[in-house]
Amino acid sequence: MLKFKSAKGQMFLITSVVIVSMLVILKVNIASGGAERQLITMQTRMENYMFDNFKAEFNNTIDYSSHAPENITKNVFDFGNFTESKMEDHSIGFKMFYLGMVANETTNKLGFTAINMMDKTINVVLSLDGQQKSVNNLPDYGNWTDVYDIDPGTDYTMIITYDTYSYQFELRTEQHNDVYIGYSHLTFETEDASHVSKTHRTLDV
Repeated sequence: MLKFKSAKGQMFLITSVVIVSMLVILKVNIASGGAERQLITMQTRMENYMFDNFKAEFNNTIDYSSHAPENITKNVFDFGNFTESKMEDHSIGFKMFYLGMVANETTNKLGFTAINMMDKTINVVLSLDGQQKSVNNLPDYGNWTDVYDIDPGTDYTMIITYDTYSYQFELRTEQHNDVYIGYSHLTFETEDASHVSKTHRTLDV
């Protein structure tokens, strides 16, 4: 089974969290209002840069695994665990909800796995053209796997409801190849700000 092994992504995250943490320490210990404002600006820019590059590395994890779609969701979970451990070392919060789906044109099934790393127990409800599936009390670090029957080549409306959030998009399937669909909700939290991304991707596999 594939494992996440992007040394570039690992080194970027380690370097970034160290720099942000240093900026936080400097900001706390500087009394001058002008200097403190400059440090806050530097910290904000660094946090934005770090989050943007994290999202790029997150997408790379999916792209590098696309030749083995059955492993993508597992590799995302591994990357999420690595990220959380590095952020936690420097008092930067990381949360993730991820839903990975494979529309199989041979079996006429849409298999999915939901991953909860939201730092709490949550309820999850999926609606595929009105066909609902749900799980209650999905624990932190827990996952939920199930399957829908589909007609390959048909587009569906997917509504994802979890915790206090909801996300809707058109889910594409194909008649002559499998399709991987991934939805991610990513959050970085620092002392002064919260950076959030909610998006989905579709890959022909």
